[in-house]
Amino acid sequence: MYIRRTHTNNSSTGERYYTYRLVVSRERSRQFNGDDATSLVTASDETVRCQKVVAEDGQEVRLYCHSSGREQKEQAMPERFASRFEAICAAR
Repeated sequence: MYIRRTHTNNSSTGERYYTYRLVVSRERSRQFNGDDATSLVTASDETVRCQKVVAEDGQEVRLYCHSSGREQKEQAMPERFASRFEAICAAR
């Protein structure tokens, strides 16, 4: 998940307006680097590590987040699928 910032110039006043958009990344490879991350504690007392990455052109800022709960969930999903698949195959 990351936040995309775009700007618009008002030609009559010269003011610059920024728009922020939260985007869910579907990238397959993770860009998270734990050494560059900052630890935060959520309201539910879970530690989340966040890494801010600014694009070279400065037009986009990505905020990569990591939590042990999410990591456990992502590991459990294929394991659960595999066990169900094996159970179906064994029943035939």
